[in-house]
Amino acid sequence: MKRRESGNRRRDGHRAFHATRPTSWSSSSRPANFNENIIQSLIINVEHELEMLQKSGDPEAPKQLAAIRSYLELMLWECEQRWKNQTQGVTNYSTLLNQIRQWKKPDDEVCLVTFNYDTLLEDALPRAGLKPLTLPDFITTDYKIVKLHGSIDWAHEAYANVRSIDTRPSFDVANDLIEMAPRIAASPSFEIVREHPIAKSGNRPLVPAIAIPVETKTKTSYECPKEHVDALEKCLPKVSKLLLIGWRGSENDFVKSLAQNITSDAKMMIVSSSAEKANEVASKIKNAGVRAQDIGAANHGFTNFVIAREGEKFLRS
Repeated sequence: MKRRESGNRRRDGHRAFHATRPTSWSSSSRPANFNENIIQSLIINVEHELEMLQKSGDPEAPKQLAAIRSYLELMLWECEQRWKNQTQGVTNYSTLLNQIRQWKKPDDEVCLVTFNYDTLLEDALPRAGLKPLTLPDFITTDYKIVKLHGSIDWAHEAYANVRSIDTRPSFDVANDLIEMAPRIAASPSFEIVREHPIAKSGNRPLVPAIAIPVETKTKTSYECPKEHVDALEKCLPKVSKLLLIGWRGSENDFVKSLAQNITSDAKMMIVSSSAEKANEVASKIKNAGVRAQDIGAANHGFTNFVIAREGEKFLRS
C-alpha cells in the first residue's frame, strides 16, 4: 500500500496483512484465572497429537481425521453464527479494514493472509466496498484474500457412492463419508458452500476443505487453491508494509517465504496478546532471516491495537 521511495516512486505498493485471531475479546473482559500460556500449551499439545495420528498408519486414522474435519467445520460455523448475533457484525477486522480503506491509495494493493478457518475477515470486506462471492473473487481485486488452511465454507467433491444422498439429512451423509474415509478420495478443486454441515450439494457428496491443525506446518498442509497461493507469492516481493496479527510464526514454510521475498526496506509490525509475546515472534522470524527494515511490536492485543489506532499510525508512517 504505501509506496517505497527509492529513486523513482513505485506504482505497485503492496501490503500483506496476516490476521489469525478473530476475537474482539478485550483483555479486561477475560476471566481472572485466564492464562494464555496454558491455552497456548493446550493448542500445541493437540496439534502434536493430531500430527502423530496422521503419521501413525493406523487404519482407523482416516476416519478419525475425517471426523475431526467435520467437527471443526460445524463447531466453528456454529460459534461464528452466535458471535455474529452477539456483536451485530462489529469485529476488529471491520475496524482495521476501515482504517486501511481510509489510508489506501487508488493504485495500492492489499494482500490479506490468514490461517483461520472462519469467515469473519471476508464478512468485514464490505468496509472496503468488496464482497467475494466466488473463489476467483478472492484474488482478482486490489484486496486479495489468501486462506492458506482452508475455510469453513469451502469444500471438495468426494469421489464416493452414497446411497439416497439427495433425500437424506446432511448429518447422515456426513457420517457415511466419515465411515468411508479410508476408501474415498476428494477432488483437488475447491468450491464455496452455504449449507452446514458440509456433506452434499444436490446429489454430490462433499467434504470440508480445511487443514488438520498439526504441529509441523508446511506447504503440504495448505488447504488452499493453487491460484491463491501463486497470487500470494507474487505479492510478497512487492510488500512495503507487513502487519502480523495473532500469529505465532510456527508455519515454517510461510516464514521461509517471508525470508526469501520480503525486502530489507519493508516495514513490519507485530501484534500479539502483549508486547512481550510480539517481541518473541519478532525474534523468531528475524532469526529465520526475515529482513524487514523495522520490526516493531504493538503495545496491546488486537482489540486495544485497533481502539488505540496503532494500526492507523503504522499504516500512515
